[in-house]
Amino acid sequence: MVTNENNFRKHDIHYSPEDEDIFNASRLLLMFDVLNQTGKKKSISIERISYYDFFSANPLLIFNNDVKISKKLMYEGFPSNTISYISSSHRFVNRLEKLKYYMSYLIARDLIDIYYEDGRIIYSITCNGIDIAKSINTFYSNAYKESCKIIIKHLESMSDTKLSKESQKWLKAENFVIDLIDY
Repeated sequence: MVTNENNFRKHDIHYSPEDEDIFNASRLLLMFDVLNQTGKKKSISIERISYYDFFSANPLLIFNNDVKISKKLMYEGFPSNTISYISSSHRFVNRLEKLKYYMSYLIARDLIDIYYEDGRIIYSITCNGIDIAKSINTFYSNAYKESCKIIIKHLESMSDTKLSKESQKWLKAENFVIDLIDY
């Protein structure tokens, strides 16, 4: 019997929601809503956005050895044995490259505002963004928001330098792997 690689059933194709731009942009919007709820409305840079978002989507990279927090995160739906944790540094760099695109998507739709503060570009959620974020109600979005709260609380007090160094450990990355894009 001859088989052809192109002869497969459509439902056999599997993909990750993270492959979809709208999913990634929506996830960022949810993170901004959490930041807004915690009172951090206008003080987040693109570098912090990248760390907060990536580790909120992959929280067990940080908390795998913290039994209390890892149990809470697993209860929320974050598996501890996902294969994506193996290639975390590669995924972080790829995500960082697309972050600018996702942010421009949200800015163009008046969901995120952009400001200049102390020579840095700063982002915050708009009223429209808050309304849209509140309308997103799925199992994953609720889990992601809970993860955001934990991650933001854990990372917010770190300086940019310390956050970069700690991230290299969590991602198991060499110094040259994390090279933030110059915005």
